[in-house]
Amino acid sequence: MKNLSFLFLAMTCFALLTISGCGRGGENTVVEAPPAVEEEVAMPGMTDEEYDKEMEADMQ
Repeated sequence: MKNLSFLFLAMTCFALLTISGCGRGGENTVVEAPPAVEEEVAMPGMTDEEYDKEMEADMQ
């Protein structure tokens, strides 16, 4: 019985700390997303479709 009450107490403390955020009073913070990086082209001067067609031809 002692083990069950200890387990219940531990689970309750863990649940309360998870909800409250471990010391900051439950304040929410918003993290800004990193800036979007422009996608590099596979080959300058070619579209993706042209590049894919050339790669298919080279593999055959």
